[in-house]
Amino acid sequence: MNNSPWLDFPRRSFPPLKDKKHFDITIVGGGIAGISTLYFLLKNTDKTVALLEKNYIASGATGHNAGFLLNTMEIGTDDLLREFGEEKTRQGFKELDNGWNLLSEMLEVAHCSHEPTLPLGALGYTSIDQIVNALEEEPIDEQIGRGTWKYLIAKEIISMEMIPKKFHKNIDLVPQKQVLEALRLQDPVYVCASIPDNSTIKREIMNSALFCQEVAEYLLETYQGRFTIFENTNVQTVNLKPSGVIVTTVDGEIESDKVVLCTNAYTDFLILDNGTTITRIRDSITKIVGYMAGYFNDDKTNFATALSGADKRYHIDAYFYFYNGPFFKDRDKMFKVIGGPERKLTGNQQYDASEPYPLNVVKTYQQFIKNTFGEDRKDFDYLWHGLMGYTSNRVRWIGPNPKYPQLLYNLGCNGIGLLSSIVGGEKISKFIKGDILPPSFFDPI
Repeated sequence: MNNSPWLDFPRRSFPPLKDKKHFDITIVGGGIAGISTLYFLLKNTDKTVALLEKNYIASGATGHNAGFLLNTMEIGTDDLLREFGEEKTRQGFKELDNGWNLLSEMLEVAHCSHEPTLPLGALGYTSIDQIVNALEEEPIDEQIGRGTWKYLIAKEIISMEMIPKKFHKNIDLVPQKQVLEALRLQDPVYVCASIPDNSTIKREIMNSALFCQEVAEYLLETYQGRFTIFENTNVQTVNLKPSGVIVTTVDGEIESDKVVLCTNAYTDFLILDNGTTITRIRDSITKIVGYMAGYFNDDKTNFATALSGADKRYHIDAYFYFYNGPFFKDRDKMFKVIGGPERKLTGNQQYDASEPYPLNVVKTYQQFIKNTFGEDRKDFDYLWHGLMGYTSNRVRWIGPNPKYPQLLYNLGCNGIGLLSSIVGGEKISKFIKGDILPPSFFDPI
């Protein structure tokens, strides 16, 4: 079972590619990265564009995620600074923050549906080590202007003497009851809640699959004749020629000046240099299957929480995250989404979107809900899983391949990939216009 709530709406279908065609630009991948790239290419250039989708629009990770929009990174700021330096790190966050403006533009111009903004939410911790590790990030985030978090710590369990003095300004000792109220849970294993103490970090929820369909409808009305979407079109090879690119599919071929890969972790095609294999892009991508569950409930409040660190009671090495908010199809219904368990694919393992939902994950969620909310849940309204693709440096690649300028990327996952996909779409349009952009941690390696 892979029953995603985000794909539960009528959709337009598009024909497959059946013969040879020519476009200025070819986009491979029809998720939020591909649709955003298409939008900004049509808006900001005069190029003709073909978009090729293996299955149907938004059928991959875009239709199988938890719905979070965040302008933050899964990778710690200290790791980003260590790998990219301060200039590229600042620029990357500046671009990511601008993603909110780009999203607002697309929502308004395309008359899209959109779920409400959630409260900033909280992060929960179970141990002193987790708390101190998180506090270590605070001065680093302040250094690059990302703001700070306020830490509510259960005074019955942890004293100020247990926390390094340099972090005391970030801490409030409070009754554990207040910690649990901030996290919207009842499990006493959690001893700290951190809450954003700034306006830098934002959080929203969005049905990114519906967003892609609505943007595609707008583009069809506005730019008819300049682009074509091909569904059920499986790319086999991307052949980089001195004068352009030939993309070969099962039943057709497209010749273009440039190709943009927006494929997340769907990477089973060959990339060729004038006919000679240079790489299977899958060799550069680590594939992670993420599991999610959702159910309707009677709690009329909006909230979002992430629980840090592995919790051995659930036999998984993962954190949990959850939110509660109005359901996109019926705003009078409240819908709770829970995620966290995941599975890494190794070797030649392939992801099958139709694979059964693991019974052990269902049991994990049932136990988590019982411990966390005091609910005995026997079934769920939706159970779904999706594929995330991590690049070799675990940051989304946006821009031209350093060696092959006709090959561009807007792909990979930095843990929270929806907003950065939109950022990538605009950046790709600027690269193709010939703009010189400042270096950023999004630059491909």
